Amino acid sequence: MAGLVVLLKRHWFLIGIAAAVALATCTAEFGRWIDHFEVGIGGTTMQFGASKLAIVGLFFIAGVAISLHHLDRELRNPRLHLFIQGFVYLLTPALVYLTSFWIPDGPMKMGVYLLAALPTTISSCVAFTAAARGNALAAILNSVGSNLLGIVLSPLLVGLMIGRGGGVPPGAVGKLMLEMTLLVFVPFVLGQAAAAHFDEWRERMSGVQSVLSQLLVLLLSYCAFSKSIATLAEQLGVMWQVFAYLAVVQVVLLFLAALLTRGAGLPVPDRAAAIFCSTQKTMAFGLPIAYSLHIEVLPLVFYYLFQMLTASLFLQTWNRRQARRSV
Repeated sequence: MAGLVVLLKRHWFLIGIAAAVALATCTAEFGRWIDHFEVGIGGTTMQFGASKLAIVGLFFIAGVAISLHHLDRELRNPRLHLFIQGFVYLLTPALVYLTSFWIPDGPMKMGVYLLAALPTTISSCVAFTAAARGNALAAILNSVGSNLLGIVLSPLLVGLMIGRGGGVPPGAVGKLMLEMTLLVFVPFVLGQAAAAHFDEWRERMSGVQSVLSQLLVLLLSYCAFSKSIATLAEQLGVMWQVFAYLAVVQVVLLFLAALLTRGAGLPVPDRAAAIFCSTQKTMAFGLPIAYSLHIEVLPLVFYYLFQMLTASLFLQTWNRRQARRSV
């Protein structure tokens, strides 16, 4: 019994994902219902619902929990920041765009393009970097910076990549930038402001940020699966091929990040931050873009889960190697 409790504690998030899939299969209509409300903002009608509330919550929590007061010295390390942002917004989109020619045009291929254009995660890459005894401050700065840059860069990159396969509706990129500003930038700034006025909030939130963020990701997963379940059967043939392709892409990106950081001569703590920040993609940021452009979210959901697995395995290998070198 004790072993079962330990297993549940260690893998509760993966178990939760499986439960979200099962629940979405049984209650897909309810999942779609709670995720579809329309709100008028400045003459623009935006769809709102459970998933977007979860995204707002994720970035508000990040704003409260993450302190940016001691990052000034990291701004003096431009080589590391340029490496991470270049990897996220140049190398990864180029690699995916050039190697995904075999995927038939359609929602699944657009989902792969969307994945390539997304920023890094805002919490897990920091957690993995800290666990690897890496430069956690640099990971925080680049995860936050990547997501803020993504407000502009991700919609633009998506528009460029999927343009040849049907185009992006006129005005969609500008609307997406406005939407991402409201969903990402505003909640994060409000979280920072709240923590500045209530010091105890940051201390309390930093201890539970990971659990709260993962619970909100489970809600995102439920909504995403609920919307995709109807088209799952018709895309089953290409879906598994795409998943296998994305698994290979993730492993290749990890290998490239490790190789290039070594070749760039980065210090070991900076290498850890660069590897984990460069190779991860955020699901929270991608879902509103996917819903706005009617892009399939299954590639994003799969990649998000697979990157957690590969990052965990890489972390174990990394720590063993560092331990041997320190002896």
